[in-house]
Amino acid sequence: GSLPQAVKKPRDKISGSQGSLREQIVNFVKTTIGNVIQLSPEKIQAETPFETYGVDSILQMKVIAELERVTGELPKTLLFEHSNTQELIDYLVKNYSAKFLETSVPEKAGNSPEFVPATFPKKHRFRREPGENPLSTQQATEDIAIIGISGRYPLSNNLEELWRHLKSGQNCITEVPRDRWRASLSRILSGEQFRHTDRKYYGGFLEQIDRFDHHLFEIAKNEVMGLSPELRLFLEIVWETFEDAGYTRSALSELQNRYQLGVGVFVGTMYSQYPWSMPSLEQAILSSNGTDWQITNRTSHFFDLTGPSIAINSACSSSLTAIHLACESLKQKNCSMAIAGGINLTLDPSKYDSLQRAKFLGSGNQSKSFGAGNGYIPGEGIGAVLLKPLSMAIRDNDRIDAVIKSSFVNHSGGRQMYSVPDPKQQAQLIAISIQRSGIDPLSIGYVESAANGSELGDPIEVIALSNAFGQYTHKQRYCALGSVKSNLGHLEAASGISQLSKVILQLKHKTLVPSINATPRNSNIKLERTAFYLQEETKPWQPIQDSHNGKILPRRAMINSFGAGGAYANLIVEEYISETLVKEQMRSFPREHLFIFSAKTEGSLKGYLTKIEKFLRENTSLAEESVAWSLQKMNHDLEHRAAILASSISELTEKLNWLQTTRMSSADSNIYISLDQKSNQKASILQEAIAKKDLSKLAQHWVTRATINFTQLNEDAKSPPISLPKYAFEHHIAFNFNGDDSLSDETTQFDDEFYRSLSEKISKGELSESQFINLMKL
Repeated sequence: GSLPQAVKKPRDKISGSQGSLREQIVNFVKTTIGNVIQLSPEKIQAETPFETYGVDSILQMKVIAELERVTGELPKTLLFEHSNTQELIDYLVKNYSAKFLETSVPEKAGNSPEFVPATFPKKHRFRREPGENPLSTQQATEDIAIIGISGRYPLSNNLEELWRHLKSGQNCITEVPRDRWRASLSRILSGEQFRHTDRKYYGGFLEQIDRFDHHLFEIAKNEVMGLSPELRLFLEIVWETFEDAGYTRSALSELQNRYQLGVGVFVGTMYSQYPWSMPSLEQAILSSNGTDWQITNRTSHFFDLTGPSIAINSACSSSLTAIHLACESLKQKNCSMAIAGGINLTLDPSKYDSLQRAKFLGSGNQSKSFGAGNGYIPGEGIGAVLLKPLSMAIRDNDRIDAVIKSSFVNHSGGRQMYSVPDPKQQAQLIAISIQRSGIDPLSIGYVESAANGSELGDPIEVIALSNAFGQYTHKQRYCALGSVKSNLGHLEAASGISQLSKVILQLKHKTLVPSINATPRNSNIKLERTAFYLQEETKPWQPIQDSHNGKILPRRAMINSFGAGGAYANLIVEEYISETLVKEQMRSFPREHLFIFSAKTEGSLKGYLTKIEKFLRENTSLAEESVAWSLQKMNHDLEHRAAILASSISELTEKLNWLQTTRMSSADSNIYISLDQKSNQKASILQEAIAKKDLSKLAQHWVTRATINFTQLNEDAKSPPISLPKYAFEHHIAFNFNGDDSLSDETTQFDDEFYRSLSEKISKGELSESQFINLMKL
């Protein structure tokens, strides 16, 4: 990936003695632009916007580079601020006349006079002038805060497990689970194609995608099977994401009313294979009419969200595009907060055949990002983030996990063959995203790449990155490069959210994790003379120091996500550093703290008590008041409840253990569990208990289903809620991989010989469609 070649040096056609300096600058500017866009200078009109001439961000950088040969370093936003020739000339005359005088030379015989640089060209380093607005000709933007996150990925049922796997450099690719695809209609009906069951299918797979907590989401058991696994799993992930941020359904309602703006839902998804898992051909045909819009709309309906509700399918860039559109919706004030993410499942083996025919599928059980691969290994995943304008998040005292500085999407257009990536448009995508962010690209310490093991796609991305960064700096090997796909496989529609999750975890732990399976390297990838080096070991992520003022800058990362059809997306993210949190500690609550827990069922309550006890035993340094406040903020007021008063984390863990063992209240020990009776206490009595901070009385009322405004109890709380273990779903089988439409916990396992014989009977005409349907209903 070489740096962009220098454009031809323009020559001025008017000597210093023949016209004014302004005339020389006019000719110089027009000649410069004309050379870059290959247009006669005479055709460039003074007040015609550069955009009209097709001067995109890449060409802008080339124009500025040539101007800098005379002026020295210029703002890289110059042509955004001065959007036509007239404005640009006015700016140069006002600020750089002396430079042009220094470099003007008299005309020589047989040659046109020219401006020549007074010094050697400086490396192009991005720098904003004081008070400079990098988007003065575009809509003003605001940073977007990420205030909640959740996800499930191969071998990782939560983000804590994912982090352990990433940190250790684990390969999470496995053979397809034995219970998958056994009753796949495509496998049965296409006979010859999937008859040979000895073929090995490798990928990144989720666990228990056939399970769902229909009690919690208030969906009748007989309705569950009609909902796709993507929808069911996304509901659970959104629940966890809101919970992670400390937003219950009542809190969401209050926020929408307060801001008079709804909460949006944006999801990336690209496959609809659920019909092939139906127990009969008749049901498969009926279910094929369901579409992805149900994922977002059902989510908005359950949580009573009134913002935009949009499903996005741009192939492998779907989830990062969903995040971009959510950010744009927030900036346009179409919503107050937004859930954004993606989901990707492999419910039928026909997907592997399609990928193989398209020559996208890689071989073996390793995902070889940057390595000598021959395609990608598919993977499953689901994740979501909760987004909010940064200023609102600070005002509302939300916990901020990271900040999105900019995002951008584009398409490769038609210059290349349909399935071939376009390095020019990828570079433009990256350059525009950098411009929108307003940051120095030298401060970007990590790029989470779209590399997935493609022999052609991986090196093209490196070229695009090199060309884009080369517009700003020639510094080499300062930015780490990696790909979560090397661990998980290519999660396609969920790729972008998995990449963002990895970046957030690296920011949280201030650690860079290795990109694996890159040896031997793809021979077409040349990193030696670029800004990048491949991150192949776990090491601390050191912050970068600003070369101008010595200030330590936030850690920053870029994420690329490229769809197979040419739909590209880019995100720039930085860690959030709060001066307030450094200086202010949470004011002490009363010495004893009230810890509350609730769940839809007794089983879920027991499961959560187990999870929180394990978590607290592993995190003994947590502040008691932070844990208590966070539990109160994420309280859902569900039917089954428990409350504990404790003055330390160790006391809390011991009481949790006792409660799980005995399942009994103990007023003497300040341990309370829900009973059958419902509280009939007047609100005035509860208000009095809050005012007096009578935690024991509040606990007793709480477990009898009293509604308590815990915000009033914690008015002095300064710290945002911390991230705690998520709800313990009580899962039931929502559909059977074995072709059974019963949702009981007991399922019948058919062996591969059964399917081979069934396929042969269909192909020979020995089994009719009606017989097949009846057989599958057995």
